[in-house]
Amino acid sequence: MGKLYWRYNDFLDQVDLLYPNLLLSRDGIPHNADAAFLWSNGLTYFFKTSNYYAYNETQGRVLPGYPKNVSAFWKGVPDSIDAVFR
Repeated sequence: MGKLYWRYNDFLDQVDLLYPNLLLSRDGIPHNADAAFLWSNGLTYFFKTSNYYAYNETQGRVLPGYPKNVSAFWKGVPDSIDAVFR
């Protein structure tokens, strides 16, 4: 994934304005995350090695208590995630 991430707007069928964004600018997210996705709860989940981070775009920060271990919540998912889709 590198140091950039994109947010795709499926309603408009295009990348949202102001994207890509640098991961370095996101509070608490590793700048070299392996994968990420926006879940239906409105949070963006970033994955790095065996950890994941719940990011609240509105608040501009990772939620308290993160990072957490992938296997602690994502039962049956391997720890080394390198791609995600929803």
